[in-house]
Amino acid sequence: MTQRSIMVVDTNVWLDYLLGRRANHESAQNFIMEACRRDLPLVIPSNSLKDVFFLFQQQLKAANRADGRQTPEAAAVAARRAAWAAVDFIMEMATIGPSDQSDAWVASKYRDVHGDYEDNLVVACAMRLDARLLVTNDAELARRAPVAAMNTADALALILAD
Repeated sequence: MTQRSIMVVDTNVWLDYLLGRRANHESAQNFIMEACRRDLPLVIPSNSLKDVFFLFQQQLKAANRADGRQTPEAAAVAARRAAWAAVDFIMEMATIGPSDQSDAWVASKYRDVHGDYEDNLVVACAMRLDARLLVTNDAELARRAPVAAMNTADALALILAD
């Protein structure tokens, strides 16, 4: 694979893949499974792993509460273990993208284009790696990104067409 075949995958796509209750779960699952089947290089920015860990754990706890159950300590411990397993799983499926001070600088320079700092760090990773594509289910980011970006359904269609 050439560097230009790299696809940087946004935090929300990994969460969509991992959490079956999310609206884009099936689309994210189909995209990631097909990309892996074709041995396409997927990258997750290093800073996104902490977000996956935190948000995955929080969403498991919230789902537990929404189902009418309290979140006892045992459920919190289980959610934490599941979050660790989610991070381990992602590290098996994707390469961890590098990050340093230059990415923070790039992210801050795009604040007037897209005001979400975390999203701008994902963009900085895609720029650093000269990625073919930034895959995100964040419509606002896909629309404003200064790099090629599309949602999981469109990214799947693209790789199926290759």
